[in-house]
Amino acid sequence: MNSVYHIIVRRLSTQQNHYKLVIIGSGCGGLACASKFAKKLPKDNIAIIDKNDIHTYQPGWTLVGAGIKKAEELEKSQSECIPQNTTWIQAYANQVEPEKNLVQLDNGRKITYDYLIVAAGIEINFNRIKGAIDALENDPQHVVSIYTRKYVTNVYNALNNFRDGHALFTFPATLIKCPGAPQKIMYLAEDLFRKNNVRDKTTVTYNTSLPVIFGVKKYAAALMEVVKKRNIQLNTRLNLVEVRANSKEAIFENLDQPGTMKTFKYDLLHIGAPMQPHEFLTKSTLVDANGYVDVHKETLQHKKFPNVFAIGDCTNLPTSKTAAAVAGSNGILVNNLSNLMFGTSDSVPKYDGYTSCPLLTGYDKCILAEFDFDGQPLETLPIDQGKERRISYILKKDIMPAMYWNMLIKGTWNGPAVFRKMFRLGIIVYGCISKTTSDREIKALLRILVKALESFSHIDLIDSLIMCLTRLLSLLSTEYKIQKFNALDCFINTSIRTSIKRKPFKWKFKQLHATMALSFKSNFTFVAADYFIKGRNS
Repeated sequence: MNSVYHIIVRRLSTQQNHYKLVIIGSGCGGLACASKFAKKLPKDNIAIIDKNDIHTYQPGWTLVGAGIKKAEELEKSQSECIPQNTTWIQAYANQVEPEKNLVQLDNGRKITYDYLIVAAGIEINFNRIKGAIDALENDPQHVVSIYTRKYVTNVYNALNNFRDGHALFTFPATLIKCPGAPQKIMYLAEDLFRKNNVRDKTTVTYNTSLPVIFGVKKYAAALMEVVKKRNIQLNTRLNLVEVRANSKEAIFENLDQPGTMKTFKYDLLHIGAPMQPHEFLTKSTLVDANGYVDVHKETLQHKKFPNVFAIGDCTNLPTSKTAAAVAGSNGILVNNLSNLMFGTSDSVPKYDGYTSCPLLTGYDKCILAEFDFDGQPLETLPIDQGKERRISYILKKDIMPAMYWNMLIKGTWNGPAVFRKMFRLGIIVYGCISKTTSDREIKALLRILVKALESFSHIDLIDSLIMCLTRLLSLLSTEYKIQKFNALDCFINTSIRTSIKRKPFKWKFKQLHATMALSFKSNFTFVAADYFIKGRNS
């Protein structure tokens, strides 16, 4: 017994308790930053603090609630996601003392740091609604929520078994992650009711605490058209404060008349979960008056403690709390912190508030909202994303999860800004060169392309892109004649529909931008070009 005691003491005494960089949280923000710094710092310099042993793709919970995906499809072991050359401390942060560069864990252990990234997310608190947990636990056929792994698996069964009556959906009076989710599940439910031939016996209502259906005017107008077309009742400035499961009543407070309550009977209730900052943060000096980490919005550096940065839902950044916001900001955080850490002065762009909310409006339709700090659209695709489109649905259902697992949390995705620049300039991936384009025009466009690619951090990514230049997108149609550049450097007339791919070749340009030269090598396929063009005209 005595020998076992000494072994334990010896191991604890040699346990590392100081790291150059400590990251609180292993969600997408924490892992994206950790993956980037794991390539910059030696082993044993980075600690990631998080107790969760399962990593979940939370943006997919709406798809689970609609029966499109299984919850298990959206999960991986956290050990698979933690980047190499980092130390995973499987505990929760219990206290942060930035004055001492100290994080205390829930097991009593104390960790010190030189630099800190807070990526802790926010927590769900159904207790803010009286009777909500009781209803979710004991009446899952009538009261559901896509928020939390525990409750999301009940949603599709309740929606699919619904036969008639009042389906009521709510949005809380707190900041929440993915603020479009409460209405996304409503549109999917309404679509399912139609498929099940019960829509004519159903009233669908959306009660939101907000004064508008969505915070960006362009997409709000589009969603109002959806609501009107599908006969959904919208009520604003109503906050759910109580659920009476026995009588199937939901009690709302009128936020314009505090203390005034309104009762709605329901046959199906979906609760948009109230959320709040973690207590260990609200007790610290890192947060603002509302409990969110107080950072400069353009740099993500803390306003008071320069060696502290924060990313994602736990911050007071004035933008929607989404994985897309993490994608748009993680590269900026890492570059700013790298300048501080290594004493460099590399130029870093300012974060513009980019975020995205793919607003699913049915089982094959989606409005792909992208916008900035000012609520101005910041769209990537060369189409009007304010319209319901199948391509946006496919991006949400299939492409975005793959990008999350294979790029974002691995530190290789900084958002779509570079592609937005290329599309705006009429340069399209999987494009073509018109026979009428002059050499001078090609070289000018290549210079633009080089500038657009400067934000990529890996030359391998540039070199492996399947690229070519095109005339302005507006000149193209599905029957437009393009020129296929084959291995013999000959121009051959063909159409996008009939051209499958180009043969491999190397195409080198020198001294296009200072001394920079790019080698484009690949098989050129035209599937995506055709897809984009058809989507634009749909």
